[in-house]
Amino acid sequence: MMVRITVPFLAILAWLFACSDSALRQLAFGACLLHESGHLVMMGLLRQPVRQITCYGVGIQIQAESCLYPLWQDALVLMAGPFCNLLFAGVLWLCGVRGAAVAMQLGTGLLNLLPFQQLDGGAFLRLWLPEQGEWVLRGVCVLIAVGGLCWGGVAGITNITYYCFLGSLLLTELLTK
Repeated sequence: MMVRITVPFLAILAWLFACSDSALRQLAFGACLLHESGHLVMMGLLRQPVRQITCYGVGIQIQAESCLYPLWQDALVLMAGPFCNLLFAGVLWLCGVRGAAVAMQLGTGLLNLLPFQQLDGGAFLRLWLPEQGEWVLRGVCVLIAVGGLCWGGVAGITNITYYCFLGSLLLTELLTK
């Protein structure tokens, strides 16, 4: 198994450590770790060996040794990450934990269900979507990203990470095939 770490990943990680609150950083790191662990555990349960893990600017991509697995297995692997975040948020809530810990898990799980191609939700939809429907899904993603950017401006959101993340999602949808 090969692990690749890109320069943009290191830059964003350094920026997070320099500019964010320690507790928030720990919650975000924990949510991401749980999310990616969900994918890896499901791959292990389905006996899909990991070929490569790539840490890039806005996420982590895990590639299996082969791409010849049935669609249902790919679907389970894709949904395992968000499921772990949502399940853990529920467990925390049931245990009486409230606030940022629950919000971070819930937010990470729901965010990854959005239909953008580099997120789990988009990859899941593209497993089942006929090729002709790709342009419709891209259009929906562009509307979501542009709407989110406009809403952020109107609502007075000053968090640069919010705009960078939505901007990167928008650019990926517009610039990739």
